[in-house]
Amino acid sequence: AVTDCLKHDFLDSSFLDIYDTKSVGIIMLRVQTLENDRRLEFWYGHTTEDMGVGYMSSTYSKPKTFISRKTSPKERLVSSGWLI
Repeated sequence: AVTDCLKHDFLDSSFLDIYDTKSVGIIMLRVQTLENDRRLEFWYGHTTEDMGVGYMSSTYSKPKTFISRKTSPKERLVSSGWLI
């Protein structure tokens, strides 16, 4: 979902064709309740060379932070995520 959003709704948008460089970063959260269990998914993506990401849950003693970077200048975007 993050990759599709960045590609189709941003990078390939005809409204933004006038711009040579298109820079954006997004964070998405998705909560699912399955019977008596709750699941939280954390997703992020960016078109910039790098992006700082930080988050914290009420159960954490300190925030989690990291820098996401493109592995190659030819890479159009970075997208990843995990369960919290």
